[in-house]
Amino acid sequence: MQNVNMPGSNEPIEDSLFAIKQIQSSTIYASSFLLYMGIIACLNYTGIYFTSTNSALMRTILDALKTILVCFASLGLGWGEAPKAHMYVAFALMIAGNLVFNRVVIIFDSKKEAQEQFA
Repeated sequence: MQNVNMPGSNEPIEDSLFAIKQIQSSTIYASSFLLYMGIIACLNYTGIYFTSTNSALMRTILDALKTILVCFASLGLGWGEAPKAHMYVAFALMIAGNLVFNRVVIIFDSKKEAQEQFA
């Protein structure tokens, strides 16, 4: 397995073998890893369930709430840094893009324009 090194350094950006050794040697890392895997599995199952019973819009909302939940949980556990202004802008753009993609917010009606163009 070849590591990718940081530019100008012999330090690897990511060392998968070292990460596996850390998980094997620490119960805290192992339990965090298993908890993380369980949470992701539950979120994916919930997303599939929402999509099959409700709509893709509900899944979009669920994914946005998941992003907020992960952010607040990592801040509460002391794992992350306080959000900066560009993070709020990026989150707002993500939500706006999802709303436009799912046609909750219609900027222009592409079907109407296509009908007018070919009429």
